[in-house]
Amino acid sequence: MKRIITIAISFVLMLGLCLLPAHAQSEKNIDDLLAPYQAVIDKINSDLGSSIYIPDKNKGMVYNNIKNKTLAEFEATLRDEYEASNKPFITTQPGSYIRDTIIPNSQNNEVIRQNYVK
Repeated sequence: MKRIITIAISFVLMLGLCLLPAHAQSEKNIDDLLAPYQAVIDKINSDLGSSIYIPDKNKGMVYNNIKNKTLAEFEATLRDEYEASNKPFITTQPGSYIRDTIIPNSQNNEVIRQNYVK
């Protein structure tokens, strides 16, 4: 008699577990993972008047490079890199590159080009 009760209870428990809906954690897509970082990029673009963006084909690579950074670290790094990219490039190395800096003249929409050479 005990054996029949044990089998019945086991059957009811197994049936109950099978009928409960399974909730698996859904995998986030790359856009969801990059959303907080994109918010930082949008903030920097509005602050600096820049046009920084993440190319669609490189989203996975970008996320792998920044996923271990806090948002504050990411923002500081991005600001530093943006400011460094706007500085003139001057070198005294032989065979070095020439970098032009284009400065818009807002008064008459002219472009002033400065050449920096070695």
